[in-house]
Amino acid sequence: MDTKEGKMVEKEARDWRNANFPGAKRQRGFSLLEVMIALVILTFAMMAVLSMVLQGSADQQAAREQQTAREAAMARIEQIKSGAFASVPSFNNQTFVVEGLSDQAQSDRKSRGTVTVDSSNPRLYDILVTVTWKGRKGASSYSMRSLVAQ
Repeated sequence: MDTKEGKMVEKEARDWRNANFPGAKRQRGFSLLEVMIALVILTFAMMAVLSMVLQGSADQQAAREQQTAREAAMARIEQIKSGAFASVPSFNNQTFVVEGLSDQAQSDRKSRGTVTVDSSNPRLYDILVTVTWKGRKGASSYSMRSLVAQ
């Protein structure tokens, strides 16, 4: 194949490419607009990931607070039940400080628990322990109830 025929084949191929793919040019790299669009998409994706991480952290903290309140209520009920049956009503309206759980609403930043004893039945006492706190997700409370029979 001589050079004249080779040049004609190249020209025909180029003409065919330009006719079928009008915007196709041999470019190297990305335009500024393409880079900016990619950065905007990447920014939104990173913001979504960061939002999920922060929400997960808040949920984990709330679960930790709930577990601490549950343990404090259970410990208080066990303390009441370990004493004599006749002493159970003496715990009515008692307030106690919950260690390990903070409350931004209190001046000393400590959360509180209250004990309520229903002694309307002299042979069966209904004990209700409620722990309240203001944590990462706002005001929260946890209640646990137990019955003590003679």
